[in-house]
Amino acid sequence: MDSTLVSQAWKKAFPGAAPAGFLCRSAAAERWLRIHSLPDSKRYPDSEGEKAEVLRRYNIAATEVLGDRAACLLFITRFGASRAWTRPTEGPLKGVQLVHVMTEGEGEDEIQIFAKEAIWQQGSFDTLLSAVAEDQTGPILFFNPKRGTAFAPYDGGADLFLETAAAVKGAMQRHQHWLSARPDRL
Repeated sequence: MDSTLVSQAWKKAFPGAAPAGFLCRSAAAERWLRIHSLPDSKRYPDSEGEKAEVLRRYNIAATEVLGDRAACLLFITRFGASRAWTRPTEGPLKGVQLVHVMTEGEGEDEIQIFAKEAIWQQGSFDTLLSAVAEDQTGPILFFNPKRGTAFAPYDGGADLFLETAAAVKGAMQRHQHWLSARPDRL
């Protein structure tokens, strides 16, 4: 993977933001939609039924945003100055090799972005998504460079970045029961 090409593709779709959902909301506000992963904005699943619902919502939303069997990039954010990816020896990223593609911020606010090519397919990332839902991974984001879209799950929901404001309105209608009741849509 060529980190320069990855960085260029990202910056074309999301100028002014690094590939982390929490950084993209303001840079792509007109293309942003947040969904919650459980009813009543509940943050963490407590039962097998709730865990299944989280995965169902993540998979439906990601497939809509990224496309089924779409060539994507998986970005993982790490906080700090180290540009070296250390393969975890346990957990959902065990043995995964990632490439450093960019640095954002300076000093104590510095973050490192690592990437890996991936094919998004519904259900194929359930182990990773389950870990995200339990706040075990840190920030991750799937990016489809062809569409310029992104899916950024977090513990409690996901930030969706669609092609257009019209696409956001359509997704809001389809998933109205997954949305926040707050005026800021968080």
